[in-house]
Amino acid sequence: MSAIRAAGVVLAALVAVVSASPAEAAAPKAVKKITFSNIKVAAIKNTSVVIRWDTDVAATGQIEYGLNTRYGNLTKVKNLNYWHPVKITDLTGGKTYHYRILATDIAGKQTVSVDYTFTTRTKAQLQAVIRAARAEKGLPKTYYVKPDGNDGSNGLTVGTAWRHPSYAAQQVDAGDTILVLKGTWKKEQIHFKKSGCDVAPITMKTHSGAVKLINSSTITIGAGLKHINIDGNFVLDGGGVQPGTGVHLGTEPKHITISGVTVRNIKGDAFAYRRGRYITFDGVTAENASEHGILSFGYPYSSALIDYVTVRNCTIKNTHHNGLDLHTNNHHVTVENNYFEGVTNSAAIFCHNKNDKKIVIRGNKIVKCSRGIWLIGTDECLIEKNTMLNNKEYGILLYCTASNRFEKSGVLNVTIRNNTIAGSQRDVMLLPRANKAKAGIRHILFESNFIKGGVTFSGEEISDITVRNPRDISRKYVLSSDVSRSFHEFTDGRTFSIDGSGRHTRHPFPRASHTVVASGPTPPRIKKTTPHHPNTPVRETPTE
Repeated sequence: MSAIRAAGVVLAALVAVVSASPAEAAAPKAVKKITFSNIKVAAIKNTSVVIRWDTDVAATGQIEYGLNTRYGNLTKVKNLNYWHPVKITDLTGGKTYHYRILATDIAGKQTVSVDYTFTTRTKAQLQAVIRAARAEKGLPKTYYVKPDGNDGSNGLTVGTAWRHPSYAAQQVDAGDTILVLKGTWKKEQIHFKKSGCDVAPITMKTHSGAVKLINSSTITIGAGLKHINIDGNFVLDGGGVQPGTGVHLGTEPKHITISGVTVRNIKGDAFAYRRGRYITFDGVTAENASEHGILSFGYPYSSALIDYVTVRNCTIKNTHHNGLDLHTNNHHVTVENNYFEGVTNSAAIFCHNKNDKKIVIRGNKIVKCSRGIWLIGTDECLIEKNTMLNNKEYGILLYCTASNRFEKSGVLNVTIRNNTIAGSQRDVMLLPRANKAKAGIRHILFESNFIKGGVTFSGEEISDITVRNPRDISRKYVLSSDVSRSFHEFTDGRTFSIDGSGRHTRHPFPRASHTVVASGPTPPRIKKTTPHHPNTPVRETPTE
């Protein structure tokens, strides 16, 4: 990568590039009515449902609902995203409800859907669905596991608890809960072999303190399994010698949630899966892994699809490949409020090789990594409200290459706004290399960022770059002739001159070199920031 580091023309000492609104000609998408798709009502119980839908652009999400078309109830507004799961609670069983979707895009334009309906189940109907999902046709049970338990007992009380979590994982069925009491287990191979269902997932939780899993212990969810939740203070420690994956979700898992689990000191990936849908990591910790913190692998490249992934409130430290690796064919991914530190070799968040689409990266803190956010082969991505400090090579790198492996690997339709980036060799770099598809780096919007060290452009096929209200421009900067079609705008009262003349608030630029001097207040300083403790990841303050 030394050649990459050496290439480029620095835009300026203090450039932050910014987006124009979608209404502008240079923006990636024109302002238009939001399109809703894949609208589904799932997990229908007697008192709650989950409504999911996709939008063709990043938009907020909200449900208005009630017993008639006057509605009368509103859920909280969800942040900008391309996919939207909303749970509605406190419903009445056996009733038909009307609902509609309210969405507002990044330009502030609202779209309201047509009216839809769903009918909640009665308690008897819900129980019938759960019984049908279970092999013995009964209702769910709660089982206990403790270090001095006995696998010959029934597991139904603390006094008759089972001995091994691995044994418990083999016994449970849809809706069952395993409560694991505080203790330490060695060489514990916890392998789930049955699925839950949407109204009755299988759940394994810690009950009275940390559960330590050491000496080659692993947690595995079998291939193709669905609706399994692992939640609590499980600490899997490989001791620096254990090879493989700490928590492995198998191939094509669906509706899996991993919360609060720690994997550390492992010679491999902390968490990994291949293909899959509706995968959530919430509050997990990956530390001292020789490979990835979390690997989301869309293989085989020609046919695999990973869809609807959430990584939030996680801590990833000292991994020696990527912190979060979104490797090919990842769609509808939300990465928010995570903390990354000490990720070496590649990047804290790496979206590659191709066909990664509709990605939101929001509210993360990334410090002292090799690179912060790296995109290859990514289309439709929102990067906002992140803090990237003192990362060695780049804060953000947008890249494509001539390798056949990365054919059609352009970086397209990316909005980068309200981020703070400082302390890297190059805080932001756009680095395209010719590829067979000539995809290049196009339609990039930079808005209201503080990018202390500047932006570098290097290579062919960079076009349609839009800059609005950079927070840090108060002196001269240079537009590179490597960029064709760029658009610059201030809406905050500042102006800029072009090659020593004029006072502009907005101006399009063809492919050419220009010197721009902006007038305005002195930019705010970036204060010294103490990294958050790993157990207190960065939280986003809602703005909707």
